[in-house]
Amino acid sequence: MARQLRYVLAVLALIVMAWFSLNEAKDANSNESEANSNGKHEDKKQTVRLDDQESQLLTYRKLFALKRRQQSDAAHAISQFKDYSKRYNLAQAMIQKIFDVLFQAKATIIDTGYIPENPFPKNEKTRDAISNVYENTAFFGEIALRIPDITHKLFDKKTEWRYAIHWSVGFCNDSVSIFHGPHKKLLHLMAQELRLVPREENYVNPYSSKEKDRENKIKEDLRKEIKNNKSFKSKKNKRKKRKSRKAEL
Repeated sequence: MARQLRYVLAVLALIVMAWFSLNEAKDANSNESEANSNGKHEDKKQTVRLDDQESQLLTYRKLFALKRRQQSDAAHAISQFKDYSKRYNLAQAMIQKIFDVLFQAKATIIDTGYIPENPFPKNEKTRDAISNVYENTAFFGEIALRIPDITHKLFDKKTEWRYAIHWSVGFCNDSVSIFHGPHKKLLHLMAQELRLVPREENYVNPYSSKEKDRENKIKEDLRKEIKNNKSFKSKKNKRKKRKSRKAEL
């Protein structure tokens, strides 16, 4: 019980950190940019703005990578609950929160007309909406891959969720400066798991109950085969011994 409580506290702490740490860093960068631009000549302002945008992008990449690790740990912690009802309720609460944020962020981005790979906008509300799409799409991907059975029970019957995540995955895929390497791979795997795209022939999710049942069956069949082989060898050895004794007589 104490171990499960530690998991709950760890998950909640990670979620709180994930949703609030970036905004503080972006506010700091925004204030620094404004301070640096004050008093400079007009012909240097464009260079300063470009430098600030590159700096903000690099800072965000680092923060995003940190959040991805936190999200992975949080999804793993939820998956470790042996009590199914607790695991289901916690996953349900997290997924519902993710889509609440996604719906609001999507509406803001569409309203502003922002296109992926454009420079980060100056408007704080728009910046927050973009980062919310990135982070919550990735977090849902972690949950979908780590806790697939519960995710499908909650997700498959929600048409509006499917439309939202289909849009957000496309938005993230187009944001190549953020989603590359392992982040790009996450999008590819979650799209297959959620059947947003056709699954590849070799696609397997080791965390799904079907795959676990299949692996357990293979192990059980292998155990039986080894047992039968041992039994066969034992009988064969006994027959050889009997033949040897008859020959001696």
